[in-house]
Amino acid sequence: MADYYITKNNSTYFLSGSKIYFAEGSGSIDKTNGTEMTKDWFHSQWSINISDVLQISKQVSGSYYYVRDTMEF
Repeated sequence: MADYYITKNNSTYFLSGSKIYFAEGSGSIDKTNGTEMTKDWFHSQWSINISDVLQISKQVSGSYYYVRDTMEF
């Protein structure tokens, strides 16, 4: 699947192995310093909502189930 960029928080989301990570910026981002998209990460940020997370999951991993299977909501 492809990387997914969200303008409202200037972050790019990408798949590494079986986990979704994000890094600030767009274009050629440094994927070695990405932060894993987890439930704790979601609760500690304010710029995106659960609908955004589901869209990220679908675009990056190809499935809406990433949230249920990995983030344990």
